[in-house]
Formats: sequence, structure tokens, C-alpha cells
Amino acid sequence: MSLHVPSSTDVKKLLSNGRWALKLIWSTNAPLTAGLAAATFLRGMVPAGLALFARGLINAFVHEGRMGAESIYTLLPWLLLGFGVTVIEAIGPLAEKFCTQRLHDDVNLKIASDILEHSAQLEVAFFESPSKRDVIQRAQQNPADHFMKFVEESQALATSLLQTLSLVIILVMVEPLIPWILAPFALPYLFFHWRLSRRQYQEEYRRTPQRRWTGYFVSLLTSRRSVMEIRLLELSPFLLDKFRSLITQFRDRDRTMYFRSLGGSSLFALVTTVVFYLIFVRVIFNALKGVLTVGDIALFGGATSRLRFSLERVIRSLSGTMEQTLYISNLIEFLSQRPQIVSSSSVIPSSSRGEIEFKNVSFTYPGSTEPTLRGISLHIRPGEIIALVGENGARKTTLVKLLARLYDPDQGCIELEGIELKTL
Repeated sequence: MSLHVPSSTDVKKLLSNGRWALKLIWSTNAPLTAGLAAATFLRGMVPAGLALFARGLINAFVHEGRMGAESIYTLLPWLLLGFGVTVIEAIGPLAEKFCTQRLHDDVNLKIASDILEHSAQLEVAFFESPSKRDVIQRAQQNPADHFMKFVEESQALATSLLQTLSLVIILVMVEPLIPWILAPFALPYLFFHWRLSRRQYQEEYRRTPQRRWTGYFVSLLTSRRSVMEIRLLELSPFLLDKFRSLITQFRDRDRTMYFRSLGGSSLFALVTTVVFYLIFVRVIFNALKGVLTVGDIALFGGATSRLRFSLERVIRSLSGTMEQTLYISNLIEFLSQRPQIVSSSSVIPSSSRGEIEFKNVSFTYPGSTEPTLRGISLHIRPGEIIALVGENGARKTTLVKLLARLYDPDQGCIELEGIELKTL
């Protein structure tokens, strides 16, 4: 089993992303978030409550011997405990589902609005840069789903952690060795899952350009605008082959990770099952010696099976939470992008005659090594009509983009009514 221990930088980034996500979720709908946290806490205490209920009921029966009608008062506290825990176990999932569904809708609206508002502030160059397109592509890959998966994994982590801790506390009363036996197996399994989650995120991160290509191929083959040309030029086999090639690569690499996850999880399940069974045998021997009661055996037998499941769920939920914070970092990266074209002031021209002047303007598109315009000077007087004529690629559109200030020139300046565009 190959391990990867998170570095301090990894941990700081995960915690920072997690705090940012929780702050956004809380600001979106605080009452629903609080309700979800309360339901999670109550559900986390259910296994321990059921274990105590079973132990108390069995010990009361054994202690009282043959029960009479008057003995119902001895059992009443345990029956009330069992009833309360059962009600929580029945209603808790319904409350969690309600809060999660409502919160998902609110978070989806919040994040979608934030992405669109931020996109409206960015300059055209951002959307024409392949590397920047990757940034927005990652941010748009189901951001609300990643947030809600983060919430669900955090909720499952909190529930499972409460269950695990409460069960361990109860089991320690029966077998004090339990915590020392769990740690050597739990930590390596946690690091194993963290490594898998990190690798899966990195794989998806690298796939962003290929994901865009698959979307492009699907668009060409299904769009009303392109389907006629595709049919006439007989491009369908070529596009299908390209699409299948990319998807096949994704499937094969994912299959490798699935096998690794299955192997590591199976090894953990097998080892912990054997260890818990051996401890259970030890508990039975102690009961035969009179050190433990029949209720202790019932408690230990029921609680250990729940404990192994809860412990595995803690590890899976923790690694899942960390994985979702990595995906949330994609949205943080996009929202941290700042427009490069900003106005230094809000000067308004004193007249609107329409005088325009390019003064030794040079410009190179982002990512290009060759200048598109070099040393262009042009003076358009008020009332003068100018036609830009040239072949495709003669830089006519680039000139107009600069005039509209979709880009700023690298050198020189453009003036309207004698005032530089940057200051308007």
C-alpha cells in the first residue's frame, strides 16, 4: 500500500479552502446550515445511544432475574432512551435531506451568480487565452455540486467521527486496548485514501483541455449549425474517432485508480475484521471468568461492528472532504483573477466631435510572440469617414478592438478628443 503523507503546505491549503467554503455556505443560508449541523450531531450519537440501551436493558433483565410487572419501572429509563434514539434515527435522515436540498439550491444560485458577475468584469483577453479558458472551465465544472459534496462529506465526517468517538469511549469500559489497536490501521488507511483523492484531482486538473475538446467534438456532431457541413464533408468518422480516443484514455486511467481503491479498502476491511474478532474472543473469555457481564458481551458485539464501519466512513469522508476542497480551489482561482484593463480616472470629454488619433501604436496578442500591430499612427478628424480595407488577417479587427478598448496597446496611445482612452 503506497502512502503519501500530506505536507504542511497541503494541510494549510486544505484548511484555507475549507474555511472559505464554509464561510460562503454560512453566508448563503445560516439557518439551514445550523439545522444541518444540529441534525448531524444528533445522528452521530445514535449508535452509542443504541449500544447503551441494549446493554442497560440486558443487564437489568439479568440482575432482576424473572421480571414481574413491578419491574417495569426499572426498565423505564432504558426504554425511554431506546425510544428517543430510535425517533432520532428515523427523523434525522429526513431533516438532513430537507436541509441539504434547500441548501443546494441556494448555493447553486449564489455560485452561479458570482461566476457570471465576475466574468462580466474580466477583459476579452482573458477569454481568448487558452490557459485562462482552462481556469474558467475548471470553475464551471459543477461548482455547486462540489460545494454540496463538500457539505455532505463534512456532514458524514462529523457524524461518523461522533459515532466513532462515542463508541470507542463505551468500548474502552469493556476493553481498554481498543484505541491502541485502531490507530496503527487507521492512519495508514487515511494516508492511502488521501493519496488516491489527490491523484484523482490532479488527473481531472490535467484533463481540462481534453475535456474542452470532447465537448467541441460533441458540439460539432450534434449542433444544428454544424451538422450539415459535417455530413457533406464526411467528417463524422474522424470526429468520432478523436472523441473515442480521449474518452478511452480517461476510462483506462480511471480504471487503474478504481483497482487501487478496491485493493486498499479490501485489505483494511479484512485486517480490521480479524482484529476485532480476536478482541471479541478475548471479551468472551473475560465474561466466562466473571470479569464482564452478558450485557457487556452484547454491547461489544454490536458496537464493534458499527465501530469498524464508522471508522472506515471517517477515513473515506475525511479524504472526500479534502478532495472537494481541491475542487473548490478551482473556483477560488477563478474568482481571484483580476481584470488587467482598468481606468485610472473618470474623465469625460468636453466635446463629442469624434476626433480619434493613434500615436505609434504597437500591440501583441497574449500568448503570441509576433506583434500584430507595429508603430501604427492614424488621425481621424471630426466628420471624416474612414474605411478599413484589407484581406483576412490584415489586422482590421485588431485596430477596432483597440479603439473599443477591449485591449490596451503595448506601446503608444490612442486618444479621443485629445484624451487618452485609458483615462476615460
